[in-house]
Amino acid sequence: MLQRFKKKAEGFTLIELLIVVAIIGILAAIAIPNLLSATKKTKISRALADTKIVVTQTQLYNNDFNANPTDLGTLETAKYISQVYDPFGADPATQKYGYVADSTETWALSVGPNAAAPGTVPTTAPVSNDTGDNCTGTVGWHNAYGAVQPIGGAAC
Repeated sequence: MLQRFKKKAEGFTLIELLIVVAIIGILAAIAIPNLLSATKKTKISRALADTKIVVTQTQLYNNDFNANPTDLGTLETAKYISQVYDPFGADPATQKYGYVADSTETWALSVGPNAAAPGTVPTTAPVSNDTGDNCTGTVGWHNAYGAVQPIGGAAC
C-alpha cells in the first residue's frame, strides 16, 4: 500500500539531454555563418552610405565656395559632414575614408572587406563601378560612376 503513494522520479534522462544539446549545436552551426555574412553586408552598406554623403556634400561645398575641399577635414570644419570613419579600416574608430576631389572627379572610398592591407587608405580613383570579385575590392562612391562596390554574389 505504501508503494502506491511514492512519487515517481521526474527529470530528463541523459539521452534526452544529449539530443537537445546536439540540436542546439546544429542550429548554432547554421546561424553563425549567416550572422557573419550579415555583419559584412552591414559594413558595406554603411561605407556606401557614408561615401555617398561625402561626395554629395563635396558637390554642395563646390557650389557654395566655387572650389573643391582639399580633404575630409575641410568638409568637417565647414560643417558639411560630421566625422566619418571607415568600418573596414585597421582602426574603425580613427581611420577615415580615402578621398580625392579635383576639377573632374570626386570620390570617397573605403578599404573594403577582405582588404590585403586594412590600414592602407585607397589613393587611386576607380576605373569602373566593379572593383573585384567575392567582396575583395574597395567600397565607396564616385561622382561619375556612382556606387563602387564588390561584384561578388553570395560571398558578399
